[in-house]
Amino acid sequence: MNDTLLAVNNLSIHFPTESGILKAVDNNSFTLKKGETIGIVGESGSGKSITALSIMQLLPKIADVPYGEIQFDSNHTANDGQPIDLTQLPKGTIEQIRGSQIAMIFQEPMTSLNPVMTCGQQVIEAIQLHQKTTFSVAKKTTLELFEQVKLPDVERIFSAYPHQLSGGQKQRVAIARAFLKDAPILILDEATSALDTDSEAQIQSQLKELAKGRTTLLIAHRYSTIKNADRILVFDSGRIVADGPHEVVYKQSDLYRLLFDRQGA
Repeated sequence: MNDTLLAVNNLSIHFPTESGILKAVDNNSFTLKKGETIGIVGESGSGKSITALSIMQLLPKIADVPYGEIQFDSNHTANDGQPIDLTQLPKGTIEQIRGSQIAMIFQEPMTSLNPVMTCGQQVIEAIQLHQKTTFSVAKKTTLELFEQVKLPDVERIFSAYPHQLSGGQKQRVAIARAFLKDAPILILDEATSALDTDSEAQIQSQLKELAKGRTTLLIAHRYSTIKNADRILVFDSGRIVADGPHEVVYKQSDLYRLLFDRQGA
C-alpha cells in the first residue's frame, strides 16, 4: 500500500426502511495517505458520518455492508506486513485498533462518554486498556492530559460525571483521550458543531494542534476549516461526486460551491 494508511474500496452501506433499502453509502472508494488531511463535506444525510463510523466499525447493528472493504496499513498492526480489512476483523481485534490506531472525536461528546463513569475513570480505563500501569500513574497521566487541553480545576473534572460538565468541557475530555493514544489516523466528525461560538473557537485551536503531523479525516462543520486540506471529498446522496483540492473542487462541483458560499466561507 506504499504510503497509503487507509484504502476504502467500493464500500456500500445499506439500511432497511419501510419504503425499501436506503443506500446510505453507495459504492465509494478513496485512499488516505500518511500525513494527508482529507476534508469530507456534504449536506446532512449524505453519508459522511456513516463512512466514518464504518471505518471505526461502530455502525448500528441494523446496517448492512453488502460489499466493499476498508484496508488498513498493517505496519501499525500485526499481520505479517499485509494490509487488513477492518470489516472482517473479530470484535476483540477491532477494539485494539479502535482508539490506539484510529481515533475519532465525535460531534456530540456524550456519544463517546459513558454517563455512569466519572471523566477520570474513563480516561484511566483507556490508559490501562493499552498500557500496563498502576492506577496512580494512570491518574497522574489523566490529570496532565486534562491540563494539556486546558480544562479548569482538573481534580474536580476528574471526579465529575459527564452530565456535570458543560458541552465544551465534555469535548475537551474527549480530546484528552485522543491526545492519549497518539493514533496514526485521526477522524474528526464535526467535532465542534454542538458548541457555542467561544468554545468552538478555543477547541478548534486545540484540534488543530492535535491534528498537526497526523493523518486526518476531517468531516466539516465549517467549510473554512477544510479549505486548506490536501483533498476534499464531496458527498451527495451517499456517493462521492468530487475529489480534489479546494481550488479544483470549487471550480468543478456546483454542490461544493453552493455549500461553501452559503457559509460565506
